[in-house]
Amino acid sequence: MSKISRSDLGMIAESGPDTHAVLISRDVWKSPVFRNGLEASLFVWMMTAAAPVPGTVTTQWGDVPLKTGEVLTSERELSKEFEMHPDAVRNLFGRMVQAGLVGRSQHQPNQQAGTVWAVNMSKFSLGAPQS
Repeated sequence: MSKISRSDLGMIAESGPDTHAVLISRDVWKSPVFRNGLEASLFVWMMTAAAPVPGTVTTQWGDVPLKTGEVLTSERELSKEFEMHPDAVRNLFGRMVQAGLVGRSQHQPNQQAGTVWAVNMSKFSLGAPQS
């Protein structure tokens, strides 16, 4: 793995059995899309929760296929997790869609399971570490 200096590295988030990593630029915290650090944190969570490889998420309403870069979530779930008003989460998603940071996936599961969002990692991602 090549060395990454601390100044180049915003955050490393490891997930999954294969330890996939996401390198996030510090610029995410300065983006005008986000009104505060909590909103930026929600997007960072989406980046780290997005599927690193195609797969399936099992919900009580059935299996939901995810492509690389997609995440299954709901406004209600995010409102609770990030202690934000549902309207604030809805408005944030509107701004993130307008800025091209996320978009609704073409395939959507049963509405009760949530929404599949395609996360555009290119804006704040520093790329995968080299091995």
